[in-house]
Amino acid sequence: MRARFLQERGNSRLSDDKEIAMLRMVIASALILFSIIFLLGLNMSASLKLKMNNVTQPVPGLCTACPRL
Repeated sequence: MRARFLQERGNSRLSDDKEIAMLRMVIASALILFSIIFLLGLNMSASLKLKMNNVTQPVPGLCTACPRL
């Protein structure tokens, strides 16, 4: 009886470990996807600011010695 209980407990523990690993994988992939989307959004925002600023004007933050585009 005790051996059967321990065996069932071991099997359930194994499936719990698999579920935890699956959950970790899902969370990690969601975080990676979110960070990629966030970085792409930042990149798009910066390029839009450049377009709105008329490219002939220097962009604030860049050195003034750089040639104007």
